[in-house]
Amino acid sequence: MTTIAKYRSLSPSQVLRAFNAALPSGPAFPFGAFINTDWVPPVNVAETADSILVTAELPGVSPEDVEIQVEENVLTIRGEKHEEREGKDAERHVHISERIMGSFNRSFTLPRKVDIEGIDADFGAGVLKVSVPKAPETRARRIEVKVRA
Repeated sequence: MTTIAKYRSLSPSQVLRAFNAALPSGPAFPFGAFINTDWVPPVNVAETADSILVTAELPGVSPEDVEIQVEENVLTIRGEKHEEREGKDAERHVHISERIMGSFNRSFTLPRKVDIEGIDADFGAGVLKVSVPKAPETRARRIEVKVRA
């Protein structure tokens, strides 16, 4: 008899948590599992004729807690999501905690032909948008075809 199981896709953090759960812990592994699964914000990377666009969802992150750096053509976005604490935390008993807090770090290798000095970033409504302009020599240009007489 054949059993059909429903396909369910997993987020990257769910895959890492499952991998971590399968790893041994205890005296032989005093620092716990090998992979930090604190938080991996979802990112889109797209390309237009003039630039490369990186969009990251960072809900609950303050713009002051986000850092963007480019070194040797690697764009790195790092930051931290802090836990919201209320004044009466000593009296609060958490029953379910699914919101992930902590630091994150995402890195992307950029093509060699980008204008690093022209990188622009803006942050609003929990979304970070980083625009990396292409160097002028790499942009597509239309070549006029001349007709010989």
